[in-house]
Amino acid sequence: RVVVDTNVFIGACLARGAASQVIEACMTGRLVPVMGSALFLEYEDVLSRRELFAGARLDADERNLLLDVFLSKCRWHAIYFLWRPNLRDEGDNHLMELAVAANATHIVTNNLEISEVRIYASNTWDNLAAGVNQGFEAVNAITFHLPPEAHQKLKAVAVERGMSIDVLLQELTVSMIEEHDIEKRFRARATRGTGREAEALALLQK
Repeated sequence: RVVVDTNVFIGACLARGAASQVIEACMTGRLVPVMGSALFLEYEDVLSRRELFAGARLDADERNLLLDVFLSKCRWHAIYFLWRPNLRDEGDNHLMELAVAANATHIVTNNLEISEVRIYASNTWDNLAAGVNQGFEAVNAITFHLPPEAHQKLKAVAVERGMSIDVLLQELTVSMIEEHDIEKRFRARATRGTGREAEALALLQK
């Protein structure tokens, strides 16, 4: 299992070479790429930046087809525990988090900063509030029961974060819904790419 950084995919779209060979290895099953929500969003983002592909050998439709087929070969992994590698670029931490969650053996990247990194655990809760909409205009009540031990742990986390259990559960719920929506987009693209490996391999030889 490998994590393929977006810069490798960009390289495969621009020209033939090592990056193209990596994507081809994923298409043919010699490598098993893994995917998570943060990396998928980054793939979508870079694919939308036309300036990155000025003079590329593949046009926009071909790049989208290549990505769809690549995603059809990826194994999705949700990340429930975040890690903090000591990388200077915070934006690269999600690659290490995905590698840990998926038990990947390699991260394939052109970024030399991601090498021989030291990983240490980071509390997941620190990052859950980012981007969460606090404006809950309509409130629906949900009642559920937790084992006493789980309730006490949840209460302790809420106290540590300086919030009520209700707010903590709201943030967790929103985060899980966002994760679910991202995974649905991933699976939709992967479905579009299923069975079109021959077309994608032809593009890589272009």
